[in-house]
Amino acid sequence: MQRRAFLLATAGGMTAGLPAATSIAASAAESMQPRPIETYVTSLDGLAVEQEGNLQTDSLVRLLPAPDRAYDSRSVAVQSQSGRHLGYLPQRDARILEPLLASGFKFEARITRRRSLPRPRIDLQLVPTA
Repeated sequence: MQRRAFLLATAGGMTAGLPAATSIAASAAESMQPRPIETYVTSLDGLAVEQEGNLQTDSLVRLLPAPDRAYDSRSVAVQSQSGRHLGYLPQRDARILEPLLASGFKFEARITRRRSLPRPRIDLQLVPTA
């Protein structure tokens, strides 16, 4: 039954000005959009965060490989747009993203939530860019 409905929709769409084929192509293109990665900043430098007054929801931050970090050479540092070090991505995310960043992939990193008390926290959403 599903096969018949699919064939009718696509054949009917091709003969009737392509509305069904267009919707299928649109849904295929939509499913190929990159999904955002939800993560947060760990080893957060609370003082730097407080001194960086423009860190609000929807603010952009930078992601940079941090190969010189003693704790983990595959770390990914998080910086404000002004270049102030804020912290690092969690190890589970850095293991995936560090090789991508090192090979030239770019990500748009946006603050989705910021909390000061009782413990500072910054949540991020990462989206690959062209």
